[in-house]
Amino acid sequence: MKGRYTFEEGTSSGLTFVRLFDRGTGSEVTVFPKLGHTITSFIHNKQELLYFPFDPKDYSENKSLAGIPFLYPFANRLNRKGFYFKDQFYEFEGEIFRDQFSNPLHGFLLKEKAWDLTSIDESIDGIQLTSRLNFNEQLECFRNFPFSHSIEMGIELKNGNLSISLKVTNSGNKDLPLGLGFHPYFKIPFEDRNKTILHLPSNFEISLDKNLIPDGRLIPISKNEPIFLKDVSLDTGYTDLERDDYGFAHFVTIHREFRTEILFGRQYKTAMVYTPLGEDYICIEPMLNPTNSWNSPGIDWMSFPILSPGEVFSEVFQIKPKTAVQSLENR
Repeated sequence: MKGRYTFEEGTSSGLTFVRLFDRGTGSEVTVFPKLGHTITSFIHNKQELLYFPFDPKDYSENKSLAGIPFLYPFANRLNRKGFYFKDQFYEFEGEIFRDQFSNPLHGFLLKEKAWDLTSIDESIDGIQLTSRLNFNEQLECFRNFPFSHSIEMGIELKNGNLSISLKVTNSGNKDLPLGLGFHPYFKIPFEDRNKTILHLPSNFEISLDKNLIPDGRLIPISKNEPIFLKDVSLDTGYTDLERDDYGFAHFVTIHREFRTEILFGRQYKTAMVYTPLGEDYICIEPMLNPTNSWNSPGIDWMSFPILSPGEVFSEVFQIKPKTAVQSLENR
């Protein structure tokens, strides 16, 4: 008899996937390592939490995003076709992912095939998949980000909760600028959008210019005041996040009686929230640093981490789904 935590490997449209199971909560997570290590499905209590309306093969060839893509080496936008670091400008070459304003968007690894599955560890407490990507000259995008390093990503399913961990190791001989994030697409059925509530644990909204680039100002907001998504369209950054005793910032969505908490680890200092009108999803994006930090010198709250040779960065964010005991609508 199989234990509570198990996995299966398979193919869909010619692409390999791994599916993790928690039979105790009826949860399962599907990951496509050779598709940018994208998580395409997270089912909890028979309910799909993620928006991924694509065949995996079609997704690999189009310019759409869905599921939980990994944003690297920068999250969100840059206002130039390149970035500044230590008095040098690194100009991007070749075709890159761009936004509606032709700005570079979301880095170079969105659908990268170079991830290698290194282990799947089962125990009585949970199951974790770990993969590795060596960021070196063998990657085409190395010419745009010429810093040797490695990335390990862990996908853990435990007690019905999903944890996504990262470890970045600077294996090169020069300092490494860090800028990364994730872009989870959480599914909201059309009929539920008008009753969906978002809780933001933030003290400030990041002021943006007409091209959605931070202009250096912060706008105070009412922390813990719920936002009803009816007639609301957001593509907005937030910072100065309230945290619990363990350093996690808690973002919460509630529709009907279903509640999802998205927990940002301490080093994820910024959140982007993206939910266009007329769409059945909301993106709550953990980001290491604000949009365009590399090209915004002199603004303290937009600073970014730098790894020295041999130094290691690690962080995690979590998704915790459950049935809401009490809807915020009724409070």
